Amino acid sequence: MRWKFLLRPGWLALIAGVLMFSAACFLLLGPWQFRQHERKQLLISNVSSSETAPVIAYERPTANNEWRQVRLTGTYLPEAETVARLRTVLGEAAFEVLTPMRLTDGRTVLINRGFERPINGTQIPDYDAPPTGEVTVVGRLRVDGGGGETREMVNIGKHKQVYSVSTAAVTAATGVQLEPGFVQLNPGQPGVRGPLPLPNLDSGPHFSYALQWYGFGVMALLGLCYFAYREANPDQPRKMTVQEMLAAEEGSATPTKPADRYGSHR
Repeated sequence: MRWKFLLRPGWLALIAGVLMFSAACFLLLGPWQFRQHERKQLLISNVSSSETAPVIAYERPTANNEWRQVRLTGTYLPEAETVARLRTVLGEAAFEVLTPMRLTDGRTVLINRGFERPINGTQIPDYDAPPTGEVTVVGRLRVDGGGGETREMVNIGKHKQVYSVSTAAVTAATGVQLEPGFVQLNPGQPGVRGPLPLPNLDSGPHFSYALQWYGFGVMALLGLCYFAYREANPDQPRKMTVQEMLAAEEGSATPTKPADRYGSHR
């Protein structure tokens, strides 16, 4: 019967809150941080290996071959060019120039030609059109970006503007059917604008954050058990702290007379 207090509304609410928090730590927050850590490790592995791997013919980008350097031969389609807006490159605002390329085998691949800095913060500057005729370029495979595929294209001036570097966004804006993913041009390639930098290869704190979330979930459960046990055993003696022991000694001390200390002399 001493555990009957757990059925009180306040304790039920506390138990429910602690269980939901711990469940979120174990099932959502911790695993999400582990997935972020694994994604970052794959990125580091892909970029590092791409520096020494030979350049290969174009193939569809996947999570496992992303950042691999590939060679493409084809013709740019400037009439289907779009510009990705609201981008950030090296910590500053930028537009990214997206131009489809018709390959010699008939496939059409989206080429990210690089970035341009905005004029007056919002305007797209004039930049060179891609070269005409057949060209051969080298770039890095990239999977489609996300977050803006469903937003409508913005047509300002002579540029079609999209919100995501993805084939879905460009196809919706231009009607050109594209291979999944895109190719990010290397510096010095025909048609390149401001070359996009490689990603930061710092693994980040995701692994330690995952362990912290699991630790928070365990501590919440242990704290709940401790307070419930103390509530069920209110009369159980507990160890006194050093401050409490000193205060008790001072309170019990009584003044004594000199005669009591040294004896009386007649």
